[in-house]
Amino acid sequence: MCAASHTGYEGRPGAGLIRHNEGNFSSIHATIGNNVPNRSGLIPENTMRIATFALLATIGLAGCASEPIDREGRLLTLAAQEAQQNSDPTERLTRQLNFAYRQLEHGKFTESRQSLAYAAQTLRDAKPDALKPQIRIAGWVSISELSRQNKDLPTAQTACDQAVTTLTSLPTVSQRPDFVIGVSSEVEALQGKPAAAKLLEQSAPWIKEIHGVPMRRAALVAISDAIFNCDDFDGGLALLRTDTDATWRSDALSMLADRDARDLDWISNVGNAAVPGTMAPAPPITELATTNPADTESRFQTVSRSFGKPVDFHSVFQQFQSASQQQQSK
Repeated sequence: MCAASHTGYEGRPGAGLIRHNEGNFSSIHATIGNNVPNRSGLIPENTMRIATFALLATIGLAGCASEPIDREGRLLTLAAQEAQQNSDPTERLTRQLNFAYRQLEHGKFTESRQSLAYAAQTLRDAKPDALKPQIRIAGWVSISELSRQNKDLPTAQTACDQAVTTLTSLPTVSQRPDFVIGVSSEVEALQGKPAAAKLLEQSAPWIKEIHGVPMRRAALVAISDAIFNCDDFDGGLALLRTDTDATWRSDALSMLADRDARDLDWISNVGNAAVPGTMAPAPPITELATTNPADTESRFQTVSRSFGKPVDFHSVFQQFQSASQQQQSK
């Protein structure tokens, strides 16, 4: 309560206003007290005192109340506006998404939505060759993720749809399997496992465009495993059966069933990526591969390339960690 609302308010904000009006209040008190009758003929003295002090308190509070300035919120809003002037769409998008994330962390939900709107505009305005496929897809996925956290499901759904459209429209078909698991994670978060599985199952003709048996089989195992994680076992098996080697398929399924198998270390990096929150950059993988189906020893070869690329906000764009996150990472 402001100090000006009780005695001893000298030197406090609003005190001058109260002192200036004390004579007027006394006059009003006397006038009302002398001229307004009650059952005894006059308003009781204690009632008038209560009314007078209530009026004093109201004026005192009006004189000393002030809204605290949200310095960080104002500066982040200005930063988001200035980022609009950045001519590099990747740099601009990265900043806009990070501003939206920080605003969301601090409960600035309206401001966060505006920053996400800026980010969406950047994606729409960017020329086809101005953003790498991973950045463009991850941009839409990130807007969807952050909009979900902001309880803005219509915007999240629109952004997720854009991510799917961008994925399925990539001119280099063999690139699409790299991103389908990450996009399906966001689809699952918004629409559930059946919708995610349906998207994953679309990858069958894309995988056929991947050059080289080792990488093609790595894609088959990773994406079929993601379908299995969506509880669609028929769909996962159908995808695996696009490889005609029944022995390889059987071995692959057996290994997927044994999460502790030494030869399946790489599966932990891509196999569960359809589950929200598990997406992470993968180290070099051990892939299922064979050029000679009869040679059991050559079935599992280590290659330098990782299968599956992340498209979530934290893996691709995040540049800021809150104090609590920094503490957890220590």
